[in-house]
Amino acid sequence: MCTDNAISSFGKYCLFQCTCNEEGYKLTEEFLSLLPLNNDLEEGCEIIKILLEEVIGDNPMLINERIKPHLNQVFIRVQKMRLEDEDFLDTEGLGLLVMAFPTLNRNMDL
Repeated sequence: MCTDNAISSFGKYCLFQCTCNEEGYKLTEEFLSLLPLNNDLEEGCEIIKILLEEVIGDNPMLINERIKPHLNQVFIRVQKMRLEDEDFLDTEGLGLLVMAFPTLNRNMDL
């Protein structure tokens, strides 16, 4: 669980503090490769909701050509996780996923 909390904190750093440069992209790619979180499902849902909010808000760290494939993979893994555990994402998270889909679709080849 501590690992999941550390990953979540790392992700918040990537989303809100990193600059859109080579180092920031590398850090963000690493963060996205660790999602979804598997041990602390509550923290896992929260960081996915934050990620979705940032996609909806067109966070420049997420909505660019370099990060698109990594973000796409996160949401494929989230969908697989939802199939295994329907409680993985709460009602708010599902609503955000629906709201984010047009942005994901617009910015990515899903």
